[in-house]
Amino acid sequence: MTFIEEASVSLTDVAKRAGLTVDEVKAEAAALNMFVGEDWKHQEALSAKDAFVLLDGSARRNMEHQNAFQTHVAALEEWQRQRENVRREAFGAEWEVSVKRGYGNSASTDKAHAAARQAVAEYEARNPEPVFAEPESRLQTWIKRVKAGAR
Repeated sequence: MTFIEEASVSLTDVAKRAGLTVDEVKAEAAALNMFVGEDWKHQEALSAKDAFVLLDGSARRNMEHQNAFQTHVAALEEWQRQRENVRREAFGAEWEVSVKRGYGNSASTDKAHAAARQAVAEYEARNPEPVFAEPESRLQTWIKRVKAGAR
């Protein structure tokens, strides 16, 4: 095991404080991608900063928020890709039809843009843009409780 040079807290102390077993603390630290090393007594330990955020729950909240945001970004990118495909297909189809009917390039392009705008509007009406549901912070929750208690 690697020695932790900065301030560290043994897993035993973290487990006592959290009311968990050492193995549960190790599993949570691994799930949160925290480094478990050795302190000066050669006990398994976390850095003091990692121990703090593990115990107060902010590391788990931050990880869950990051995962939710990454999922949202992926859904948004897929929605934008599909929307752009709808626009391109409508534009291309209308432009080809207009050119075959004998319209010039400018007139065909105007008609194609109008068709693309209409297709995008219909797509957006059928498939609304994904919206990220921001999780409530502890401060927001606390403010709501204070306001509810003041009534």
